[in-house]
Amino acid sequence: MNFFEYQDQSRRKTKWLIFLYILAMICIFLAIHSLIIYCFFVSSKTSYWTIWLNPLLIFYDSVGILLLVGCSSLFKVVQLSQLQGDGIATSLGGELIHRSTTSPQEKRLLNIVDEMAIASGIPVPNVYLLRTEPGINAFAAGFSPESSVIGVTQGALDYLNRDELQGVIAHEFSHILNGDSKMNLRLIGVLFGLEMIVLVGLVIYRNLFMISFASDRDRDNDGKAQAIVLGLLLFSIGIIIIGWIGMFFSNLIRAAVSRQREFLADASAVQFTRNPLGIGGALKKIGCPRVGSMINHSHSVETSHLFFGNIFRPGFFSSLFRTHPDLTVRIQRIDPNFDGTYPEQLLKMRNEAGQVNLNLEENNAAYSVSSDQTKNANSPFSNVNDRSSLPKATMFVSLNQSQNTMPSAQKGAVIAAAIVDSIGQINENNLIVAESLMESIPLEISEQLNRSQDAKNIIWALLIDSKSEIAKKQKDILGKYWASHSENRTSNSNDQKMDDFLQQVEKISTQIKSLSAQIRIPIVQLALPALKDLSPGDYQAFRSVVNELIRCDQRINIFEYTLSALLFNGLDRHFGLTPAPKIRFALFREVIEPFRVAASFLAYYGNEDSEAQKKAFLAAFGFFYLSSELLSRSECSPKAFFAAIQQLALSTPVLKQKLLTAFYCCICDDGIITETEGELIRAISAILNCPMPVWSNSKQ
Repeated sequence: MNFFEYQDQSRRKTKWLIFLYILAMICIFLAIHSLIIYCFFVSSKTSYWTIWLNPLLIFYDSVGILLLVGCSSLFKVVQLSQLQGDGIATSLGGELIHRSTTSPQEKRLLNIVDEMAIASGIPVPNVYLLRTEPGINAFAAGFSPESSVIGVTQGALDYLNRDELQGVIAHEFSHILNGDSKMNLRLIGVLFGLEMIVLVGLVIYRNLFMISFASDRDRDNDGKAQAIVLGLLLFSIGIIIIGWIGMFFSNLIRAAVSRQREFLADASAVQFTRNPLGIGGALKKIGCPRVGSMINHSHSVETSHLFFGNIFRPGFFSSLFRTHPDLTVRIQRIDPNFDGTYPEQLLKMRNEAGQVNLNLEENNAAYSVSSDQTKNANSPFSNVNDRSSLPKATMFVSLNQSQNTMPSAQKGAVIAAAIVDSIGQINENNLIVAESLMESIPLEISEQLNRSQDAKNIIWALLIDSKSEIAKKQKDILGKYWASHSENRTSNSNDQKMDDFLQQVEKISTQIKSLSAQIRIPIVQLALPALKDLSPGDYQAFRSVVNELIRCDQRINIFEYTLSALLFNGLDRHFGLTPAPKIRFALFREVIEPFRVAASFLAYYGNEDSEAQKKAFLAAFGFFYLSSELLSRSECSPKAFFAAIQQLALSTPVLKQKLLTAFYCCICDDGIITETEGELIRAISAILNCPMPVWSNSKQ
């Protein structure tokens, strides 16, 4: 199952969750309506069923229950969507790990997250540390890859080596890529609505003494008051029971769904890293009774299904509502020879000074899956640790001998299908390329990417034009920005500072131009976490300058379009400037016109010969077994193309997969993907919210 199928499955599960929620609401209404009739109308001379079927009572009860349960769930979901991943991590006691941290442990964690993000093509998420949690655990939270965050406990940093920590992070990235994080947050909203029933019952029950006290004062109405108290007592007890039963079954559903997703995420982590020793060793260390994976924070109960490991203490009810598979079973899925023996104690991976003890080999290897065990024929990962068979980092799509002899159009279709199928997937080859790209970034620029103000300068430097006359206009724009955001606009010292600022941007621009063009996209991705630290006003000003720099030459090139797509697609939502897109299109016929505009633009862009342009355009429509007329250049201008892609972003995941494959058929019609074509398709993927894995070379 690929990225698009997982996303579509997540959408279908959301619909199934809505169906179950409506069914639960109907059952709750029937139970509470019957309880109200029994408690308050049992002495009536009118028939029980006559009262039960009274339309007015049904209306009042249904409205009351809908307002209580439905509005509570809606409130919680809206609250979580406003909090996004950052707010959820903070509510669990997480502290944002700033990019300027000096802690070796935290730097190692950030480096792993950066590698995973660049390899998978998603924006680099913020990373939070649960500093007071000694257990080994982690979580991913967010409604989309752009808003997701990674949280890690202090115990995970203390006890896991790099391979094990990488396995855990890969597990969490799998949840982000497969849409599990969004589904998990919606489950929290559903459960909150059902919890409100219990809370209402408890409030009524605990406040009955107030009514009893009032009835004692009114001795003339003792009988009536006692009847009211008795009815409320029975009602509150009934409400509590109904609420607990509803929560019982809801937790069972949540646990069943979550357990299966954990198995899939474990398998994905092994697939991503090609190293069962990593996640297998982390799971074995969780089994240490002195460490475990418990989370002590009071808000952790409602978010238990977000975590890597089970957060509860061992017990009957915790095993019944356990949101994770049995630990031994999880390990045996990776290592069939595991006998269920866990370490009695663990050594920390850092010394008293807080430095990572990288030479602690006995702790690294003692509780990990052995390489001999992973080659057991019964293991689904029996050959995954054999890295000699992996493709070299210089290859992106491997074609066999028969495919290499195909005509260019057929070869392009094969390449297109392979590339699109890789979306949302990570493998060791991607990680090798990501690591290589990160190492290619000069140390000075890497350090500046960790500071929000310097990160702005780097983005601006990326946009400085090679033509001197355009570059001069761009520097004037930056100078105006500096003057309008400086406290001492008229002082000579401020003029000197502005010169230093412009020289710094020019220096960065010169450094970046001397590097491989392939490094530009990772630099943009690595700048995102620091840019999220900007204030809303600073971001608005930064965004305005970016747009001015792009428009300075009265045209927009492909890299500028790619940069703006990668930047603004996530940051605009982070700062609340644009809402998340709502799905509107499920069928190709609904988007055929914007698709025609986009395909025409791609055909013109990638080919100079008129026949090649028509051939590439027909290759895109040929994917849908259709034919159409190539639009004129004026009908598919860059502005029309950008608008068309925005419309296509409102498609379902399955339709997006088909659209992207068709676009690749268009640009791969000649069997080659050039560097600029690669940047263009990456920009399209970013707007369509389809994470494109890192490419290993500029021309395929």
